[in-house]
Amino acid sequence: PLKFVGTAKGTVSNLKANIDYLTFGNSGSLVGDVKIKGLPDIGSTFFDADFKQLYASISDIDLLKIPNGTSVEPLVLPEQVRTLGFVRFKGSFVGFLSDFVAYGSAETALGVLKADINLKTPNDTLKYSGSLASKGFQLGKLLGAEPTVKKTAFDLEIDGKGSDVESMWLDAKGQVTSIDVLGYKYKNVQVDGLL
Repeated sequence: PLKFVGTAKGTVSNLKANIDYLTFGNSGSLVGDVKIKGLPDIGSTFFDADFKQLYASISDIDLLKIPNGTSVEPLVLPEQVRTLGFVRFKGSFVGFLSDFVAYGSAETALGVLKADINLKTPNDTLKYSGSLASKGFQLGKLLGAEPTVKKTAFDLEIDGKGSDVESMWLDAKGQVTSIDVLGYKYKNVQVDGLL
C-alpha cells in the first residue's frame, strides 16, 4: 500500500511534490521534495530530489513497480545492492536512474557512508566517481570478498567501474583509516593510484 501526505502538482510527465510523508511497501518512508520529468518512460525520466528522510528495506524495494512505456515492471536490484539490507538516506539525488549524482549520508546494514558520487550504468556496467567516506563499512561483504576483506574506514576520492572484485577497476586517492585484510588490521594507509 502507498500512503501520501503532502502536495503534488503538474502532470505525470512533469510532476512536483512536497512530501510531508509517504509510505510504501511494508516499512518504506520518504519525506522531502521531488521533481520528476519524463514519465511514463522511466529510462528517460529525470529526478531532482531533496530527501529529508528516506528509508527503504530491500523487501520494500522488491515491492516497487516502475512504469516503462505502456507496461509496469518490478525494480530489479544488483546483488551487491541487496547486501545493504536497508538504506536510510538524507541528502539529494539528481539525474536519471542510469546516471545520477547522490549527495548525503546513507546508513545501511553494512555501515554508514557519506557520499558525493556520480553513478552510471551504461551497458549494465557500474561506473562511479566522486568522494566516499565511512568510519566503518563492511566492504568485504558488499564486494563478496569476505573473509579476505572485512570492516573498512576510509575517506577517498574515487573513479572506477565494476563491482566484482576480480574484474573491477578503481583509481582512488585519500586515506584508509583502517582495513581488516586476511585477519590483519592496517591503519592510516595513504592511497593514491589504481587498486
